[in-house]
Amino acid sequence: MDLAPTMAVTHSILAPGSLLPVSLDEKRPVIQSEVEVPGSPDVPDEPRYLVVSPYTDQEHLLDLQTVDTENQLLALALVHMTHLREDYATAPYLDTFNWDEVIESLRALARKRDHAWKETSFYIVAFRSQIPPTTVYSDLGVLDKAAHVEATASGGFLK
Repeated sequence: MDLAPTMAVTHSILAPGSLLPVSLDEKRPVIQSEVEVPGSPDVPDEPRYLVVSPYTDQEHLLDLQTVDTENQLLALALVHMTHLREDYATAPYLDTFNWDEVIESLRALARKRDHAWKETSFYIVAFRSQIPPTTVYSDLGVLDKAAHVEATASGGFLK
């Protein structure tokens, strides 16, 4: 008789910001589409993995157990990040995203955990590639996916 937990899928497509709490055998994640705060009393299985990009393979997921509380909270708040303008790829960075909502979400998550924030530094890396007209665009996706795996493996890559 197989007593291992079964895989439950509550949403057919994982979107950035989805959390993947690990089931008891860690090889068969329970997939959830709602964002929940790790360690919150109303979460039966503490989420461990966060989808932070368009890529949903295991090697692309943020393992929330590998970052401190401040980074966990920011990663969860960044789930709400969205662009405010259609020219987001070239517009001024501070005017492009909904930073006010992200910061308010971060404050709410810290309050929910009753977390006393310690001084922490975060860095934003903006990629503004200059693509030559001879570029084979189908190759860009492969290169982007490989670069994302490398950034994730290096640690601390939140979004």
